[in-house]
Parts: sequence; structure tokens; C-alpha cells
Amino acid sequence: MFPGENGERLGTAVGVVLAMSLAIAEQSLGFSLKSFGPVAAGLIALMVALVIYNMMRQAGASHMTGGSIALIVTYLGMRATVPGFFLWARENQWANYLHALVVLAVLVAIWRFSQAMFSSDITQPLKRLTAKSGDYSENVLNVSKSRNMEEWHLIRGRLAKLIQKGKKDSEKIINALNEIIDILKSNGSDERVASAVCRALDKIKTREHVLFLKLSGIENANRKLARCDLSMYQLQEKRFHKLSKSQQDECRTLLQQEQTKLGIEKRIATLAAKAERYLEQFTRHIDAACELLRSERVGDAIDMISKAIALEKGAAQLLEEIDKIEKTLEDMVEKQVAQIESMTKK
Repeated sequence: MFPGENGERLGTAVGVVLAMSLAIAEQSLGFSLKSFGPVAAGLIALMVALVIYNMMRQAGASHMTGGSIALIVTYLGMRATVPGFFLWARENQWANYLHALVVLAVLVAIWRFSQAMFSSDITQPLKRLTAKSGDYSENVLNVSKSRNMEEWHLIRGRLAKLIQKGKKDSEKIINALNEIIDILKSNGSDERVASAVCRALDKIKTREHVLFLKLSGIENANRKLARCDLSMYQLQEKRFHKLSKSQQDECRTLLQQEQTKLGIEKRIATLAAKAERYLEQFTRHIDAACELLRSERVGDAIDMISKAIALEKGAAQLLEEIDKIEKTLEDMVEKQVAQIESMTKK
């Protein structure tokens, strides 16, 4: 009738005024709906239903809920104001069938309305009304939602820092996993948090570990020393090149003997096997933690992440062993070059 949201409100107001005017006129003028005949009574009933429907829609109810309430109120109102119509309907076969359909529709409407009472469809208008009246409980609800969103943004920021680009070492991984456990203990039941944690765990799992970089470096250094390539030890290399040809050959022999004596190659192979085993177990524990989070088993997921932390502490020990081998190789080169130099001075 009237366009726009304001037009709907104006139409509803006009309908309410007309309905109230009709009720007042009925009492003051002394007429009843029977004076207009069945058709007019039907049109008035339809108008009342539309007014009630629009009122419910303005309050925020859905089309189905508003229509259900309008049908129930209109039917009960007609039963109260025009009982003669229903007496006539009982005597007329076709009207009786129509009345049965109307009763069935009313029953369905009652069921639909009761169903809406326990759904968000009816709670939305109530929330709007309480918000307009400044209801304290609604304000508390809004504050709670705001805090939840703020907390979610903070958690997402914490997780983003944990998975920044770059190589990963054991200390960073352990700190990140402990941080994730804290997040899960406080917010693990939140589906968004669980999903974000899984993404963070996956990135931690797939990023290249410093352990394998250092292991590759020490393997390369050991191979170079086997052929007396001292390019990674610049100071010793300069001193080595100052030696005579025979002294260099003797130095090579001493280096190879020392490598064999110290069992460097075997120690590196043992470390490589431990590193591969660590990576396999760490990956399995992280994958299991993600599966448990998807199954909403937060406590079990935390236990699995704790086991991954224990594995990472073992990886830290492997890094320490690699550092020791690296220092052993450097000391070995220094020792052999110095030994040849001392023999030359004599």
C-alpha cells in the first residue's frame, strides 16, 4: 500500500486505527457484522488478519509465524463475534468441509507458533524489543558477544605469530606448541579456534626444520674433509696452502685417520636415522591432534600435542649432538694443521 519501510509502518498504523474505529462504532451505533452480510464479514475478517500479520512482521516475526498468529487470532475472533456463521456452516455440506479445512489450518498454525516459541524466529523480535527498552540482560549479552569476538581476534593474532615464515628450531616449536595448549585449554571448545589451531599445527609440521639443515651441513663438511677440502675453515685453509706438497699429503692422511678413529661418519649416520624417526613421529602426533580436535576431543588433542613437545625436546638434543660433531671436526682440522706446522718448524 505504502512503499518502503516507513510505508509499512504507516500501513500498519492505519490498519490498527481502522480496526479500533470499527470496534468503537459497533458499540456506539449498535450494529453487528451480520448487517454487512457474509461477504462483508469475510472481507473484514481478512482485513483484521492482515493487520495482525503486519503487526507481527513489524515486531520481527517471520512470514510463517506472523501468518500463524494472524490465523489463530482471526479464527477465535470470528468464533466470538459471528457464531451464527459457524452454525450455518454446520448445516451446509460444502461450508462444513470448508470449516474443517479452516480448523485443520488453525491446528497447524498453533503447532507452528509453538515451534517458533523455541526457535530464533521468535527470539529475534524479543531481542529487538528488549534492546529498545534498554534491558540490562540484553546489554550483557551484547557485551559478551563483543568480548568473544575480541578474544577470537586476539587468538587468531597469537596463532599468526606462531607460524611466521622462516626456519623452525626446537625452541620456537616448543614455545609455539605450549602457546597452542594454553589456547586450547581456554577456548578449545570453540569450533573456529579448533580449526585455526589445526591450520597452525599443519604449518608448523610442514615447515623445514633447522635440524635437517644442520645435519645436511655436517654431512657435507665431513665429505669435504675426507678429501681434505678445507673451504669451510678459511683460516686453516690458508695455513694448509702454505705447507709443501708432501706436508699437505701427510696432513690429508692424518685427517682421514682421525676421521676413522673418531667414527664421525657412523655418528652422523646414527643422527640422521634418529632425525628421520623424530620427523615421522612428530608428524604422526600433530596429525592425530588435528583429528582429535575435529572430533571435539580437546583433552586428548592436548595430550597428543604434549607428546609432540616431548619429541621436540629430543630433537633439541640431536641439535646439540650435531653441534658437538661440528666442533669435533673443526678441532680435528686445527690439530692436524698445527701438528704439521710444528713438524716443519723443527
